[in-house]
Amino acid sequence: MKNLVWYFMALLGGCLYALGAPSWPIFWHPVLAVSGVGIFLASLSLFGQTPQEHPLRHDLFSWFLFSLGLYLTGFNWIPGTMQNFGGLPPILSYFLGLLSAFILMPQILIFILLMHGGKKWGWPKDLERISNKSFYLLLLTILWLLLENFI
Repeated sequence: MKNLVWYFMALLGGCLYALGAPSWPIFWHPVLAVSGVGIFLASLSLFGQTPQEHPLRHDLFSWFLFSLGLYLTGFNWIPGTMQNFGGLPPILSYFLGLLSAFILMPQILIFILLMHGGKKWGWPKDLERISNKSFYLLLLTILWLLLENFI
């Protein structure tokens, strides 16, 4: 049951991140994107939980759910475009749209893999010297800049 809460947080984080795109007619959209990534990071084992509580497979599934939330909220037009302009059958276009959820946020996947690999190399000991809050605030800022400039 506890894992379901973590997974729901990852999905909700992806949805909020997508709502933070400037195309929505609200003036406080950056708050949604930053809070979405913050909720997602809270669901990861990198944010205060031990690796035994949430192993790499948990974090990879959370990343997929985050990307799925981003896809369902912000990129749900992709299957329709593939049907109308590409002539693909509906089932294939929805399948390819779902596969695109895997590639929407590669920087988060790289971050998760580096941090889990870093646990083997002793990185968390170095990161404990830095306040976790400032490290993740820096990460949120970098992710926000990537969203604004490259997506």
